[in-house]
Amino acid sequence: MASAAEHHLPQCNFEEVIRAQNDPNILVIDVREIAELRDTGAIPGSINIPLAEVKMALGSNGVGEDFEAKYLTKKPGKDTEIIFTCRLGRRSGIAQQTALQLGYTRVKNYTGGWLDWEERIKRQ
Repeated sequence: MASAAEHHLPQCNFEEVIRAQNDPNILVIDVREIAELRDTGAIPGSINIPLAEVKMALGSNGVGEDFEAKYLTKKPGKDTEIIFTCRLGRRSGIAQQTALQLGYTRVKNYTGGWLDWEERIKRQ
């Protein structure tokens, strides 16, 4: 069950994730475990940072060069727009809260997650 605070955090929908795929200034981060991605696939253009790694990767300990070597993209700045996603939106909501606590200011949660993405892609 989502807390009252989570309901006030910025969320996004399928259409915004589609737009993000064509905008190099928006980073889509899937926080599921690698085994889940192998089983289901991932949103094209997203990077994978498992939830357990988000704090270290985005925190001050996550040095830019190390981030880029591990995740194959530049470490986002505190004002980079980031969309977190997972299977249903719960873990991505936790990642969003973590990023906010680390000082990131433009973070959203794709609350539909992979299940919403997969269903909508099938309909297209």
